[in-house]
Amino acid sequence: MNTPDDSVFHKPSVPKNTWQMLSWLIFEPKLLERYEKILTKKQTALIFLKAYPYIILISSVSYLLSCLIVVSFDTPVLFPNQYNAMFLSNYLKIVGFKSKFFLVANEHIFALIAALVLGGALGLFLGLDFGLFLGLALGFSYGLIGGLAFGSVLGFVYGLIFGLTLGLTLGLARWNIGGLIGGIIGLIIFGLAFGLLLENNVFPTFSFAELTISWLAAWIVLIFSFFFTYFRLYTYPLYFLRCLSGITFYSSPYHKDAVIWLPIWGVEKQFRRLAVNDSETALRFVTFLREYRPLQAKLADKIAHAACAGHWLHAPLSFEVLEPPLIENTEFKPSETWLTQLQALREQLIAYRHQTQLSLCKETFQAFQKQLTAFSAQTLIEHRSWREEYLQALQRWEAIASEEQRHLEEFAKQQEPITTNVYLTGDALHPDANENIFFGREDLKEEFSRKVHAAQQMPLFLIQGQRRVGKTSLLKFLEPMLGSGFKVVYQDLQGAQTGSVQNWLTDLQQKIHLKLNLTLETQETQHSESSNWLSAWENFETALKSLHLNHHYKLILAFDEYEGLHELLQKDPEQGARLLGAMRSFSQHQNKIVFLFVGAALFTELENPNWGNYFVQVQSFRVDYLEPKDCKRLITEPVNLVYPDELIEQMVNLTQGHPALLQLLCSEMVNQANKNLRRNMNQADLDSVIQKVLEDSSVAPMAVFWQQFCENPACKATVREIIHSQSISDKKQLHRLREHGFIVQDSAGIWRLRVPLFERWLTTFERVDLG
Repeated sequence: MNTPDDSVFHKPSVPKNTWQMLSWLIFEPKLLERYEKILTKKQTALIFLKAYPYIILISSVSYLLSCLIVVSFDTPVLFPNQYNAMFLSNYLKIVGFKSKFFLVANEHIFALIAALVLGGALGLFLGLDFGLFLGLALGFSYGLIGGLAFGSVLGFVYGLIFGLTLGLTLGLARWNIGGLIGGIIGLIIFGLAFGLLLENNVFPTFSFAELTISWLAAWIVLIFSFFFTYFRLYTYPLYFLRCLSGITFYSSPYHKDAVIWLPIWGVEKQFRRLAVNDSETALRFVTFLREYRPLQAKLADKIAHAACAGHWLHAPLSFEVLEPPLIENTEFKPSETWLTQLQALREQLIAYRHQTQLSLCKETFQAFQKQLTAFSAQTLIEHRSWREEYLQALQRWEAIASEEQRHLEEFAKQQEPITTNVYLTGDALHPDANENIFFGREDLKEEFSRKVHAAQQMPLFLIQGQRRVGKTSLLKFLEPMLGSGFKVVYQDLQGAQTGSVQNWLTDLQQKIHLKLNLTLETQETQHSESSNWLSAWENFETALKSLHLNHHYKLILAFDEYEGLHELLQKDPEQGARLLGAMRSFSQHQNKIVFLFVGAALFTELENPNWGNYFVQVQSFRVDYLEPKDCKRLITEPVNLVYPDELIEQMVNLTQGHPALLQLLCSEMVNQANKNLRRNMNQADLDSVIQKVLEDSSVAPMAVFWQQFCENPACKATVREIIHSQSISDKKQLHRLREHGFIVQDSAGIWRLRVPLFERWLTTFERVDLG
């Protein structure tokens, strides 16, 4: 079995010989146009002179064949009035086919030579000025006109002159040399038929009305014959029969002919069916069409859609294939709603695949199924010319998703027979999946809402707190907590998409438009890559002002891990300072857009540029640990377990309400219950869980504190002194630990770590490495 050759998807840039170059003139005009661009005028002249003898040969053969037709049908005898008297007299005197042929051939041989000389001269002249393509086209046209006209229709000028002029003009204007040749032949035939009418004196016998109808009929025939030949409609039956025998992406009429103007019946369906089954080859064929067959741009888009759907069909529930196709024609581009839902569906599927907690797997997958159903409904109302293959693929996705949901339910019953583990130990909480484990923060919500609503000039806000205490979770819940009066645009400044100030602004602008369901043209998001950050901000500010925000809500731009922006500004502190000044000015002169910075650092801790100097009016909110009442709710309400009161008090005291640490203990207690097949928790269960936590050197809350916050050796030394109840030598580090809420004083005025589990974890690992 032979392997298909991918070389069919590529065309040479230089013709291998003159015959191929002349074939490009008819079947591959785009290749010839590209080729002429690399030629000098000298090369163009030499190539034209080398090719023109072939044109002379073709024209001469056409001339002789035309003469052969005249003699074979004895047209001077049939239409004597269309020939001059001397030629007709000589022709009637001659007996014998050979003698008549020589007479006819000699009659206009000099006119043919003149046409060829004129065509060659004009072709060379225009070719040097306008390119090889035009030169060869003109030379070829003149030669063919001379060969056909002078050889066959010596006197039929009524339809001929007009027809040839029209065909030549339109043919060259559209660069359709193949159509031009067909047009010439068709119009000559029309001239011949019109001459027959004149020869038999048909028109003089007509009344005015009959003559008018006859002229209209003649024009209809003229127009039909021209378009029939100009668009090469005579080739379509051949192409159709060729396609009936079967086409592939490696063999079809489109591989050989670049000037197929109109669709070939049935071909699109065949290609789309092939594309679903062989998407990779289909995309290579699409690239071929777009590069070498510009007339097939719409066909390429439809095949691209089918190929994309084929990827989906053969890789169900795989987020890697959930990408939109590259479509060039606006008519076949999916709607913005379809693209937005597709992106959301992909992100939800990624979240499911990366989820390790069983209960969250179930919830995430259920959300994915809902989005899949909505996306299928949206696809159903998209353009009918490309949606069918997607609907076929999505139908399979929905069936397999139902099966996977059933397997998840069965697996959950096996793995969590006592209660479902709903706790989240590493990621931020989301309103659509984790509302049952989000407690507290009511006081912060009320204070934030009050300050925003009461502000005449919009202040900047800072939500500050230790890492892993729920700042990002609070941001995720902020919009539903605040109600319809706010829209929150969330941006994670640790993301790779914010690697420069320009990228930060571009990404932010895209997120704003996505949040507000606005269409954003690509060029609108391209902020200058120049080194002028202030200019980039001014462009972004102009875009913000043009939004014309609804007066019923305020827009909150929430910058999570805002220290990432500070790292960008540190690359050029002077420009960074000017940018912070511009942001402050914008905030002070409007009250519709709120800047909300979220992070672990205080503004006064960020230098070069100094944030504290620019945002002295900042309204700060501290995200601290959970209140005891909220801790108790978190322990007991989300799960079906029975806790003794003393166990609940121990868990609250050990964590002091640290959200991530308490979630970790709760999650491990659920695992313990499912492992032991009992709901009633006891002291042994809690001791086992605590021991597991203390033996894990990577427990996030403690590891982040020790490795990041205490990165400075002086901070570590101060923590050691606190643990061992020694006198504190570095008051600056003591103040920093206190300001960030890691230490408290007991009733005797002795400093200690606020969270007992922190101290026990550090003490455990001091034997290994506390330095």
